[in-house]
Amino acid sequence: MIAPQEETAVSIPTELIMANAVHEIRTPVQTIIGTLDLLSETHLDSEQTEYVRQIRFGSDVLLTLVNNILDYSKLKSNKVSIESVSFNVKTLVEKTVRLISLEAFRKNLEVETDIDYSLPDLVKGDPTRIQQVLINLLKNSLKFTERGYIHTELSASEDGKFLLFKVTDSGIGIEKEKRRHLFQTYFQGDASISRKYGGSGLGLAICRTLVTAMNGTISFEPNKYGGSCFSFTVPLVPEAETSVPSCTLPVPSSAKILIADASVMASKSLGNKLKSLGLEHISFSSDPEETLMKMKYAARMKTPYNIAFIDMHLPVIDGWHLASEIKNDPQISGTKLYLLVPEGQMGSQAKMKTLNWFSGYLYKPVYRDKLDEMLLQTNEIQPEYKNEETKNREDARIRKEEQQKERTFAAGMKILAADDHSVNRKILVDFLKRFGATVYEAENGEHVLKIIRNNPDIQIVFMDIQMPVLSGIEAASYLRKNIYNGIIIACTANNSKDDFIKYQKAGMNDILHKPFKKESVKTILDKWKTVLMFPTDTQAAFLDSNHLVNDKLWDAEDFEDTIGRDWDLGRQILLDFIDQTTALIKDAKKYIETENFEQLDLIAHTLKGSSAAISANKLFKIGENLNKSVKAQNLDEIKIDLDYFEKLFEIFILSTGKWRHLK
Repeated sequence: MIAPQEETAVSIPTELIMANAVHEIRTPVQTIIGTLDLLSETHLDSEQTEYVRQIRFGSDVLLTLVNNILDYSKLKSNKVSIESVSFNVKTLVEKTVRLISLEAFRKNLEVETDIDYSLPDLVKGDPTRIQQVLINLLKNSLKFTERGYIHTELSASEDGKFLLFKVTDSGIGIEKEKRRHLFQTYFQGDASISRKYGGSGLGLAICRTLVTAMNGTISFEPNKYGGSCFSFTVPLVPEAETSVPSCTLPVPSSAKILIADASVMASKSLGNKLKSLGLEHISFSSDPEETLMKMKYAARMKTPYNIAFIDMHLPVIDGWHLASEIKNDPQISGTKLYLLVPEGQMGSQAKMKTLNWFSGYLYKPVYRDKLDEMLLQTNEIQPEYKNEETKNREDARIRKEEQQKERTFAAGMKILAADDHSVNRKILVDFLKRFGATVYEAENGEHVLKIIRNNPDIQIVFMDIQMPVLSGIEAASYLRKNIYNGIIIACTANNSKDDFIKYQKAGMNDILHKPFKKESVKTILDKWKTVLMFPTDTQAAFLDSNHLVNDKLWDAEDFEDTIGRDWDLGRQILLDFIDQTTALIKDAKKYIETENFEQLDLIAHTLKGSSAAISANKLFKIGENLNKSVKAQNLDEIKIDLDYFEKLFEIFILSTGKWRHLK
């Protein structure tokens, strides 16, 4: 029997167990995803690229499963937060469907989208949560559908107040008596479902909670043709002053187009996309015989088809043989042919065939941006499909130019990458080196402190949160207390806003979510490199106020140099500084009452450092005095310094107001 005190010692909260387990599972998954990003940057042929995408699909599925478990843990503790940002919902739907299309076509399923392209380009909402719900529904359809199709729709509700997302499949469906339990935790129909299809049984419960949190609804209805139909709504909030832009036609509106596909759903989907581009003369055929008949008749009527889209898997004879017959018939051989190919089914041998018969090919499901791009190529002076060798040479040239440009992106910057997982650290280091930075490495928080002591001119620290010996939070706190003024980026798979507040209090400036992705790293660098405190005069200013160039309350010219005259960035930095400083002054007054010198030291250090960063020289000096008073634990001097700082800060707000409104 376990003694009472021993039982208490091992009684660990379920949420903590889940969080730790998720961290351990996530680490190898993040390694795989990061390594795939690096692999995709190497010289791969098209088939190898497809293999990389398949591995990435599997990794994303596993990561989603892990995230579901973590989200469930957060839902139980009411820690899920919803944000409101601008995003393109039409692009979001297409990209989300693309995530499951490769696996769907491996099961010989038809995957199609039906999107209302008259919706606003930009709406406000939480794209991450919307995608999370949508991908859950799509993966359920993929899991429970053995033959037929998965169809995704996006439209506005009848009253125009909501976005309506709908996922319909021809799968096994759900028995009537079990439908009322659908959105309950751990519901999977019966035990055989779990054994055969896997899953956590949490997906739909999480979807319901997230949709409800976004002020929407989620529902189920049976597909009348067999299968399931899940739909959910979120408020339709157009971004201010956005409208659907006028479309420049990639080909003449008079162009005649023929779609040859046995799938009525696929034909309708492609036809709608063509119509959304302003093309109206669209015909359909469902087999090779009908296709040839329509093309020959149009040619005899002197109104030949300009373009024909031909599905690779037509009945009786496939798309290859149909193209051969068309190209060998002089009266219809002038029609440009494009092959419709299930994603992942375009091998090298097949691509070679396109050199003779097709002007190009499109992966199914067809996405409007790819369709638009291909039609633009069709309308060029020399629109012929480039052979594989020429295309590879052009791709290599473009890739080389991009790599050369990337190598100067962070040139001259000194960056420390701290992560206890060697592979994760290597991935981050490789990304940073590709951007031209000088990179240092640390495997724990103690190592971070040692490197910073020996290299005080390091400008950015990418700090893993969970490290041995000394955690990322502990290391960041120590650095801030010892006058390190560079940028500290928290590196974590956790996306909780409450946790980020904790990171900020430790002195961290921003967050980089794992798994590491090159574009995410680049975005972080781009955000901070224009406001970095480089180790010259500015660095010295933090250590010795005599090094300040002048005693202006605010040196606008110096600040403009710092931001590279990016006025939008400058406005945002000033607004952030004002918001942060207002909150810090309020907190400082509270900590003076409780004589909490530890928190006052952190606040004084932050006020001093942020003031110098935005060229508020007088505020910096008073902040420095405040910092000294706190370290001396002289309450009278602290109150005087804080009061003086607050009065100058109010003048600062007024003096920068004109700049913020005019620039």
